[in-house]
Amino acid sequence: MRLLRFLIATCVTTVVHSKLLIDYKGGQDATTLGLLDMEAQELGDHVTAMSWDTVIIQAEEDSHLGVQCLHYKRTPHYRRAEVKALQHGGLQPNNKYYFGYSVRLSRASGGLVIFQWKKQDKDAEPQQNIPFELEFKGSVEGTNTLSLEYTTPGSDGSNRTSIWSGTFSTGSSTSNVHNIGFKLKRSGLCLWTGETYPKWGIYRGEAAAGSSDPDSWHTFNSYVYRVQVSDSSKSEVAESAGW
Repeated sequence: MRLLRFLIATCVTTVVHSKLLIDYKGGQDATTLGLLDMEAQELGDHVTAMSWDTVIIQAEEDSHLGVQCLHYKRTPHYRRAEVKALQHGGLQPNNKYYFGYSVRLSRASGGLVIFQWKKQDKDAEPQQNIPFELEFKGSVEGTNTLSLEYTTPGSDGSNRTSIWSGTFSTGSSTSNVHNIGFKLKRSGLCLWTGETYPKWGIYRGEAAAGSSDPDSWHTFNSYVYRVQVSDSSKSEVAESAGW
């Protein structure tokens, strides 16, 4: 089991409350975590009917590890299988937050994103569509390099810089289960240029229309075992964050 720990400093003041905002356990229905967001090949081409041949997000037992999980699957020409949460006032820019996320991926390729800190209105000034995300860097044939990408506010909102990168193994064993933890706190990077919220799942890395790439390069399975969000302390998310 690997631990990935991040300290994300934000341009906000600090107010402490005691509340576990999300406490998702594998096997619970996906709607316990948040709202499903699935798309086919094109941006905005939303999918509502799930199928093993296209895209799914469903609670089940991880057949490799024998534990309950939330299983995300995408076939090559589907770009998004995510769950979004804490929108519309669920998070406040004058607070600090602790996130924990326990996950395994069957494989990864360059461009695949497994977490987004997303701005609700990407066109609101200063533009900052995705303040930060966890994205794999490298070949579409396969990669184990995960990068934390930060978007500088302004311009067209897509001026990204890598502020951390490391190895994130993929596969079907317990050694490929990762605990990701991070804290949003005051000063440094600006992550609150408007209403923002988290998204967990698998995004981008899809095959281009008409691509002759092998299907295996762009077929992804993610197994989420635990998600926790607290506005009180890191100890409240220790089980999923691994610290």
